[in-house]
Amino acid sequence: MVDTEYTKKKGVIITNIHTYGKRVILMNSRQKVMDIFNRKSNGEGAMWTGHPNANTVPVFAKEWGIEPTQEAIFDYLNDDCRRINADSAYQHPEAKQC
Repeated sequence: MVDTEYTKKKGVIITNIHTYGKRVILMNSRQKVMDIFNRKSNGEGAMWTGHPNANTVPVFAKEWGIEPTQEAIFDYLNDDCRRINADSAYQHPEAKQC
């Protein structure tokens, strides 16, 4: 028997699935990573693919039958984190180079 209950908490929908007396909590990637950072994790880790080399993207895509983009690889692997290059986002208050 599977009983599903949906709870909206702090803008995040958390799905509780009760199956055969065990409770499984599924949450979105953002909530999972924030719980890890805040040391509230239930012990489940987050998936981080990293930054695949551009030459490997078509190889993985062909093997897995997905489109040859990094985002498709992230989706396929259920990646919870993304890499953001700080050089394009951060600006020193005095315009000094990083």
